Amino acid sequence: MHIQPININLNFQKRLVASATIQRNNKPQEVKIFHLNEPKDNEILERALDTNEWLGTYYLPDLNVTFLNDFEQNKYYVMEDKKGKLLCASVVNEKGAKKNKLEYIETAPRLSKYNKGERSAKFIGETMLAFIAKKGRKNKKELVIPNVAQRPETKKFYFDQCRCAPSGQRGAKMPIGTIDFFVKRNEAHTKGVIEIL
Repeated sequence: MHIQPININLNFQKRLVASATIQRNNKPQEVKIFHLNEPKDNEILERALDTNEWLGTYYLPDLNVTFLNDFEQNKYYVMEDKKGKLLCASVVNEKGAKKNKLEYIETAPRLSKYNKGERSAKFIGETMLAFIAKKGRKNKKELVIPNVAQRPETKKFYFDQCRCAPSGQRGAKMPIGTIDFFVKRNEAHTKGVIEIL
């Protein structure tokens, strides 16, 4: 009798919540989105801080520090490629009855549109944002970004490309009707569909 070996990753308890697509070298590439829901999942954020892709990160050190005190209050989502490399990290407050609040989102700096050099992957942050918006849409919630980084490219992304409306002094919101447009636009960019599991 032959018993098949089972490949189980015992180090992390992250929970797969979606599959999606980005563009890598102008071809669709599948990615996975996970919810970090156990204390030991913090190791995923710590490991990323030691990689070249995350050199110059802005938010990830803060997420790494707050995770252990906050992961039961807010949802920590990460996107990984097929090799398990961390591409994007986000924190979402999903406790509102009519809206979800995006507290943080960051793409690995080497893969970000702010990287002026050659980058092999595109639409990473857009795909993560589309997942977050689509997930909230299922529960009839709009998406609110309380604090849009005051950088020209970031503001252009939220207000022009995503069609968010201004909200408060520095925020943005994506109403339910805009979410459908944004998700379809992301699918056109990536040539894939976000499948929420």
